Amino acid sequence: MTVLRLLDDPDDLRRYVELKARLRDLAAEVKALEPSIYEALDAEPDRAAACGGFTLAPAVRRSYAYSDGVAELEALVREMKAAERSRGLAECVSATGYVVMKEDTAGADDRARAAAAEARTHRRAA
Repeated sequence: MTVLRLLDDPDDLRRYVELKARLRDLAAEVKALEPSIYEALDAEPDRAAACGGFTLAPAVRRSYAYSDGVAELEALVREMKAAERSRGLAECVSATGYVVMKEDTAGADDRARAAAAEARTHRRAA
């Protein structure tokens, strides 16, 4: 594991990765349960249920397809926005930093080398 020099607690990085992985797994589990929960809620007379201090209700998110004219105008607006950004005319009103976490897809040899390097780094940090 890489040691980030500015962290007060080196275990924070490991904990962050563990939590993000758990969130990914939990989100997949929730997604798998959602269709049956939605159907059950939708079938209730009041279309709602209370559980664990929460009220659950089915909801619908709609997507629309617009006419060619509207699609062309949307494309034009996207192009105009990009042009203003590239010319420095658009004002950035906010910028949010975030962490990108991708699962390693290195081969077994690469993983073994990485594990050895991680062990050396960890020994040096200790």
